[in-house]
Amino acid sequence: MRYGQRQQGARGLALAMGAVIAAMPMVMQELEIASGQRLVHIAGLDPRRRFEIVDPRKKPPSPYWPH
Repeated sequence: MRYGQRQQGARGLALAMGAVIAAMPMVMQELEIASGQRLVHIAGLDPRRRFEIVDPRKKPPSPYWPH
């Protein structure tokens, strides 16, 4: 297996590993029906921010959220 890192260090490694892990179920499903050797290219994850942090006191997730 080879992978390229667009980001350096732990951040780049995490993005590369995440892409491989996320793709594995679909890749394995395709390879099970393949007749012979195949090469697989897995697209990298977008390095932009992949999460959101919210203060529930300022922006409650629902009207029922305790204050």
